[in-house]
Amino acid sequence: MTKRLVGNRRASSKPAGSTAARVVFRASARLLAFVLILSLGLGGCAKNPVTGEREFSVISEKDEIAIGTAAYPGAIAHFGGEYNDPVLNEYVSGIGTGLAAVSHRPELPYEFTVVSSSMINAFALPGGKICITTGLLSRCDNEAQIAGVLGHEIGHVTARHSANAISRQYLYQIPLVLGAIYAQHKGKGEELVALGAIGLGLLELKYSRDQESQADELGMDYSVEAGYNPRGVVQLLEVLQSAHESEPSSVEGWFMTHPLTSSRIREAEKMLAEDYPNWTTRNNAFFADRFAENTGRLMAKADAFDHYDKAEKHMNEGAVDRALAEYRAALDIDDAQPQFHCGLGEALLEKDDVPAAVQSFKRAKELQPELFRGRYDLGYAHFRSNRYQPAAGELDAAVGIVPTVPQAHYYLGRSYEELGERAEAMESYENVVALAPDTDFGKDAQSRLSAMKAGG
Repeated sequence: MTKRLVGNRRASSKPAGSTAARVVFRASARLLAFVLILSLGLGGCAKNPVTGEREFSVISEKDEIAIGTAAYPGAIAHFGGEYNDPVLNEYVSGIGTGLAAVSHRPELPYEFTVVSSSMINAFALPGGKICITTGLLSRCDNEAQIAGVLGHEIGHVTARHSANAISRQYLYQIPLVLGAIYAQHKGKGEELVALGAIGLGLLELKYSRDQESQADELGMDYSVEAGYNPRGVVQLLEVLQSAHESEPSSVEGWFMTHPLTSSRIREAEKMLAEDYPNWTTRNNAFFADRFAENTGRLMAKADAFDHYDKAEKHMNEGAVDRALAEYRAALDIDDAQPQFHCGLGEALLEKDDVPAAVQSFKRAKELQPELFRGRYDLGYAHFRSNRYQPAAGELDAAVGIVPTVPQAHYYLGRSYEELGERAEAMESYENVVALAPDTDFGKDAQSRLSAMKAGG
């Protein structure tokens, strides 16, 4: 059995710290010089689609779409993967599509995904890639509240809040941003790593109070235009405030990136009274029945996430037997969620039951082939069993889904090395070193890379 490097039981889909774009700049200092020269001519002003005002920006709409598209798979993986309920995903996507159609930027390639996490959260990436967690959905009571969430996130996109943040970053890190954009436009094979990492970094972006207020206002406007009662926006904010007061840990994700204060609720109430006075006394257009019909399966199986969260906590504490029991309890309630199978398989690996773990990972793959965690786990399990050919296949698929995880590149390199595929192994090790040079993975990859180069 091959021992994993200490402290890296699982592969995280988070970006690798501040090394987001290092892969882009491996090529040469010449490229860096070119990018710096290029940057002098790219800074400029663009018209904000919402306000109509001119503002500093180096990020074009094409760049917004490229960043969001590259980061979206990693963002979905970061929050547990897509929730495996096609009907629910289609329902939420339909709500989002209707809101996007009446927004200031209806032409963007919007996508809406329900992700499997009990955390109360929602987020938007540049270009219209938007996710909402099962935890937030399960706290809503009607469709108008969902419209309030999605309308708010669409507002961040249409007002270019994330794009403006990248442009501000440009002032301090010209090579980071423009190098990624340059590589993307030139079709470099490494652009997805850089653009994806930049986009994933936006998941922790803290919006300003003015930006939050603007997104609230836009969310309400879009909701009304799409036919929803604007009071759903106020109800949503009240739900979040109540959850924060009673269960602060469950809503910490939303509060980290979307500061919520009582003043925001008062501002939303004022907006409702002043801009939509005819709606304040009307008790319709909440579509509670349609909401109940489409979210019923999620609500009925919500306890599965309680068991899953306990299992994850036990795994982090090293209580593997307790984790196994909780994963199995989650699967007894809902065996259609691939991340539950991944968790069970990871616990089985800790018990050295590799064959059973492989079966769990294969089930996760069957349920959701594009889930990074499932493909990585299956590849690593094959690696543990010295089955390097299938390991390379699964790990290659994993890095194709989320290219910013150094562990996946590391074990892919190890598999290629065992198969005698030297060039492929060296390329994988170079990716590890570029993404995480100071980690155990990065140091071991550098050592192996140096030895291979020395050996000719």
